[in-house]
Amino acid sequence: MFINNIQKTQHRLREIEDRKIFILLEIASIKDKNYIKISRLNSEFAQLHKEYYQLQTELMRKKQNG
Repeated sequence: MFINNIQKTQHRLREIEDRKIFILLEIASIKDKNYIKISRLNSEFAQLHKEYYQLQTELMRKKQNG
C-alpha cells in the first residue's frame, strides 16, 4: 500500500509538471500574439494621429485663407 501511494503521488507530480509546462507555453504564446496585436494597433494609432494632425492643420489653413 505504501508503494502504491508513492506511485500515485509520483504520477500526480508528473501530471502537475506537465500541466505547468503547458500553461507556461500557453502564456508565452498569448504574450507573443498580444505583442503583435498591440504593435499593429500602435502603428495604426500613430498613422491615424498623423493624418488627424495633418487634416486639422489643413483645415485651419483653409479657414485662414477664406
